[in-house]
Amino acid sequence: MPEKTPRWLSLASAADALDESTKALRRKLERAAKRSDDGAIEANLGVGIRGRKLGRLWKVCFSDGWLR
Repeated sequence: MPEKTPRWLSLASAADALDESTKALRRKLERAAKRSDDGAIEANLGVGIRGRKLGRLWKVCFSDGWLR
């Protein structure tokens, strides 16, 4: 069975799904941000929410638990 590719959402869409402001979610991601092995900036909020910075924009991915 092929692996499911994660769906990356914009910061605004993810914040809307979490019912919080984009500013609050951006701050959480920035506080948790670390440079990954491939050189990108990533943040793992530890609750099934992962962010990755692309240029100056954050993209957010939810684990399967959030999508049920």
